[in-house]
Amino acid sequence: MLVDLLPIVDSCLLGGLSMLSCIVWSQRTQLNELNRTVAAQNIELGNKLATIERLTCYDALTGLRGQRLFETALATALRSGTPVALIYIDLDGVKQLNSSHGHQFVDAVIRSAAMAIRASLRRSTDRDEVFRRGDAADEFLVILRGARLELGAAIANQILTTLRLLPTAVTASIGVAASDGQSSMSAADLERAAELAMDWAKSDGKNCVRPLVQRAKPQRAPRREFYRPSTRRPVRKRSPLPASVSQPLHAERAVPEHMTPAALPADQQVIPESVLVESAKRTQVVA
Repeated sequence: MLVDLLPIVDSCLLGGLSMLSCIVWSQRTQLNELNRTVAAQNIELGNKLATIERLTCYDALTGLRGQRLFETALATALRSGTPVALIYIDLDGVKQLNSSHGHQFVDAVIRSAAMAIRASLRRSTDRDEVFRRGDAADEFLVILRGARLELGAAIANQILTTLRLLPTAVTASIGVAASDGQSSMSAADLERAAELAMDWAKSDGKNCVRPLVQRAKPQRAPRREFYRPSTRRPVRKRSPLPASVSQPLHAERAVPEHMTPAALPADQQVIPESVLVESAKRTQVVA
């Protein structure tokens, strides 16, 4: 009887195993499909985020970076502790070109000017640090990492020469400011300094470069120290002396009557002999 039940048990076990394998295979298939769906959604989301970032952080006309990325890049460059030069470029006569030739012509001029500015920079890292000012169509900013004011002014003159050689001759008023990397200058301060230098170039007749030289603050002479800080003690406020003590030392003072020897009784003016013998016994050292 038991022998007859073994084939039935084996067939049941085989059937259960096959059913379990089918369930595992279907679950694995569904999991793979779910992973592919999630991966496709991640790719689509990444593409949308990249599109949004490009629309908000990059200029659609020139392809340059915008104001938001400029502020982040300048703050990062100043925190590095190395010299940083900032070039502020303002194209001259754009409004007159807009009124005489139209928007499309001005857009082409701005696009060619942006390409000329990038082509004037030799280092590829500097070409990635060209930005278009967000609230002005004809203003550009260039960050030069590791450059001092003299090098920034030379590169600014090179940019101005390249702009003059365009098919549609374009001039610019360019201001240059720099940070030595040691002073605590913020990104807003450096941008404002470069903008002031650009305004100076405009007031000098445009079509020129003006570097802004910062005057060093006069250093005060070190204070002479006569005592070491460790030997100094805090000054305490003394209370005023009483009137009886405030007299000079050489002043004659009246001695109170009860403190004079004559005020003592006659029998207390001399120490008794018994007291002297008793004190001598107490102070005797035992060998």
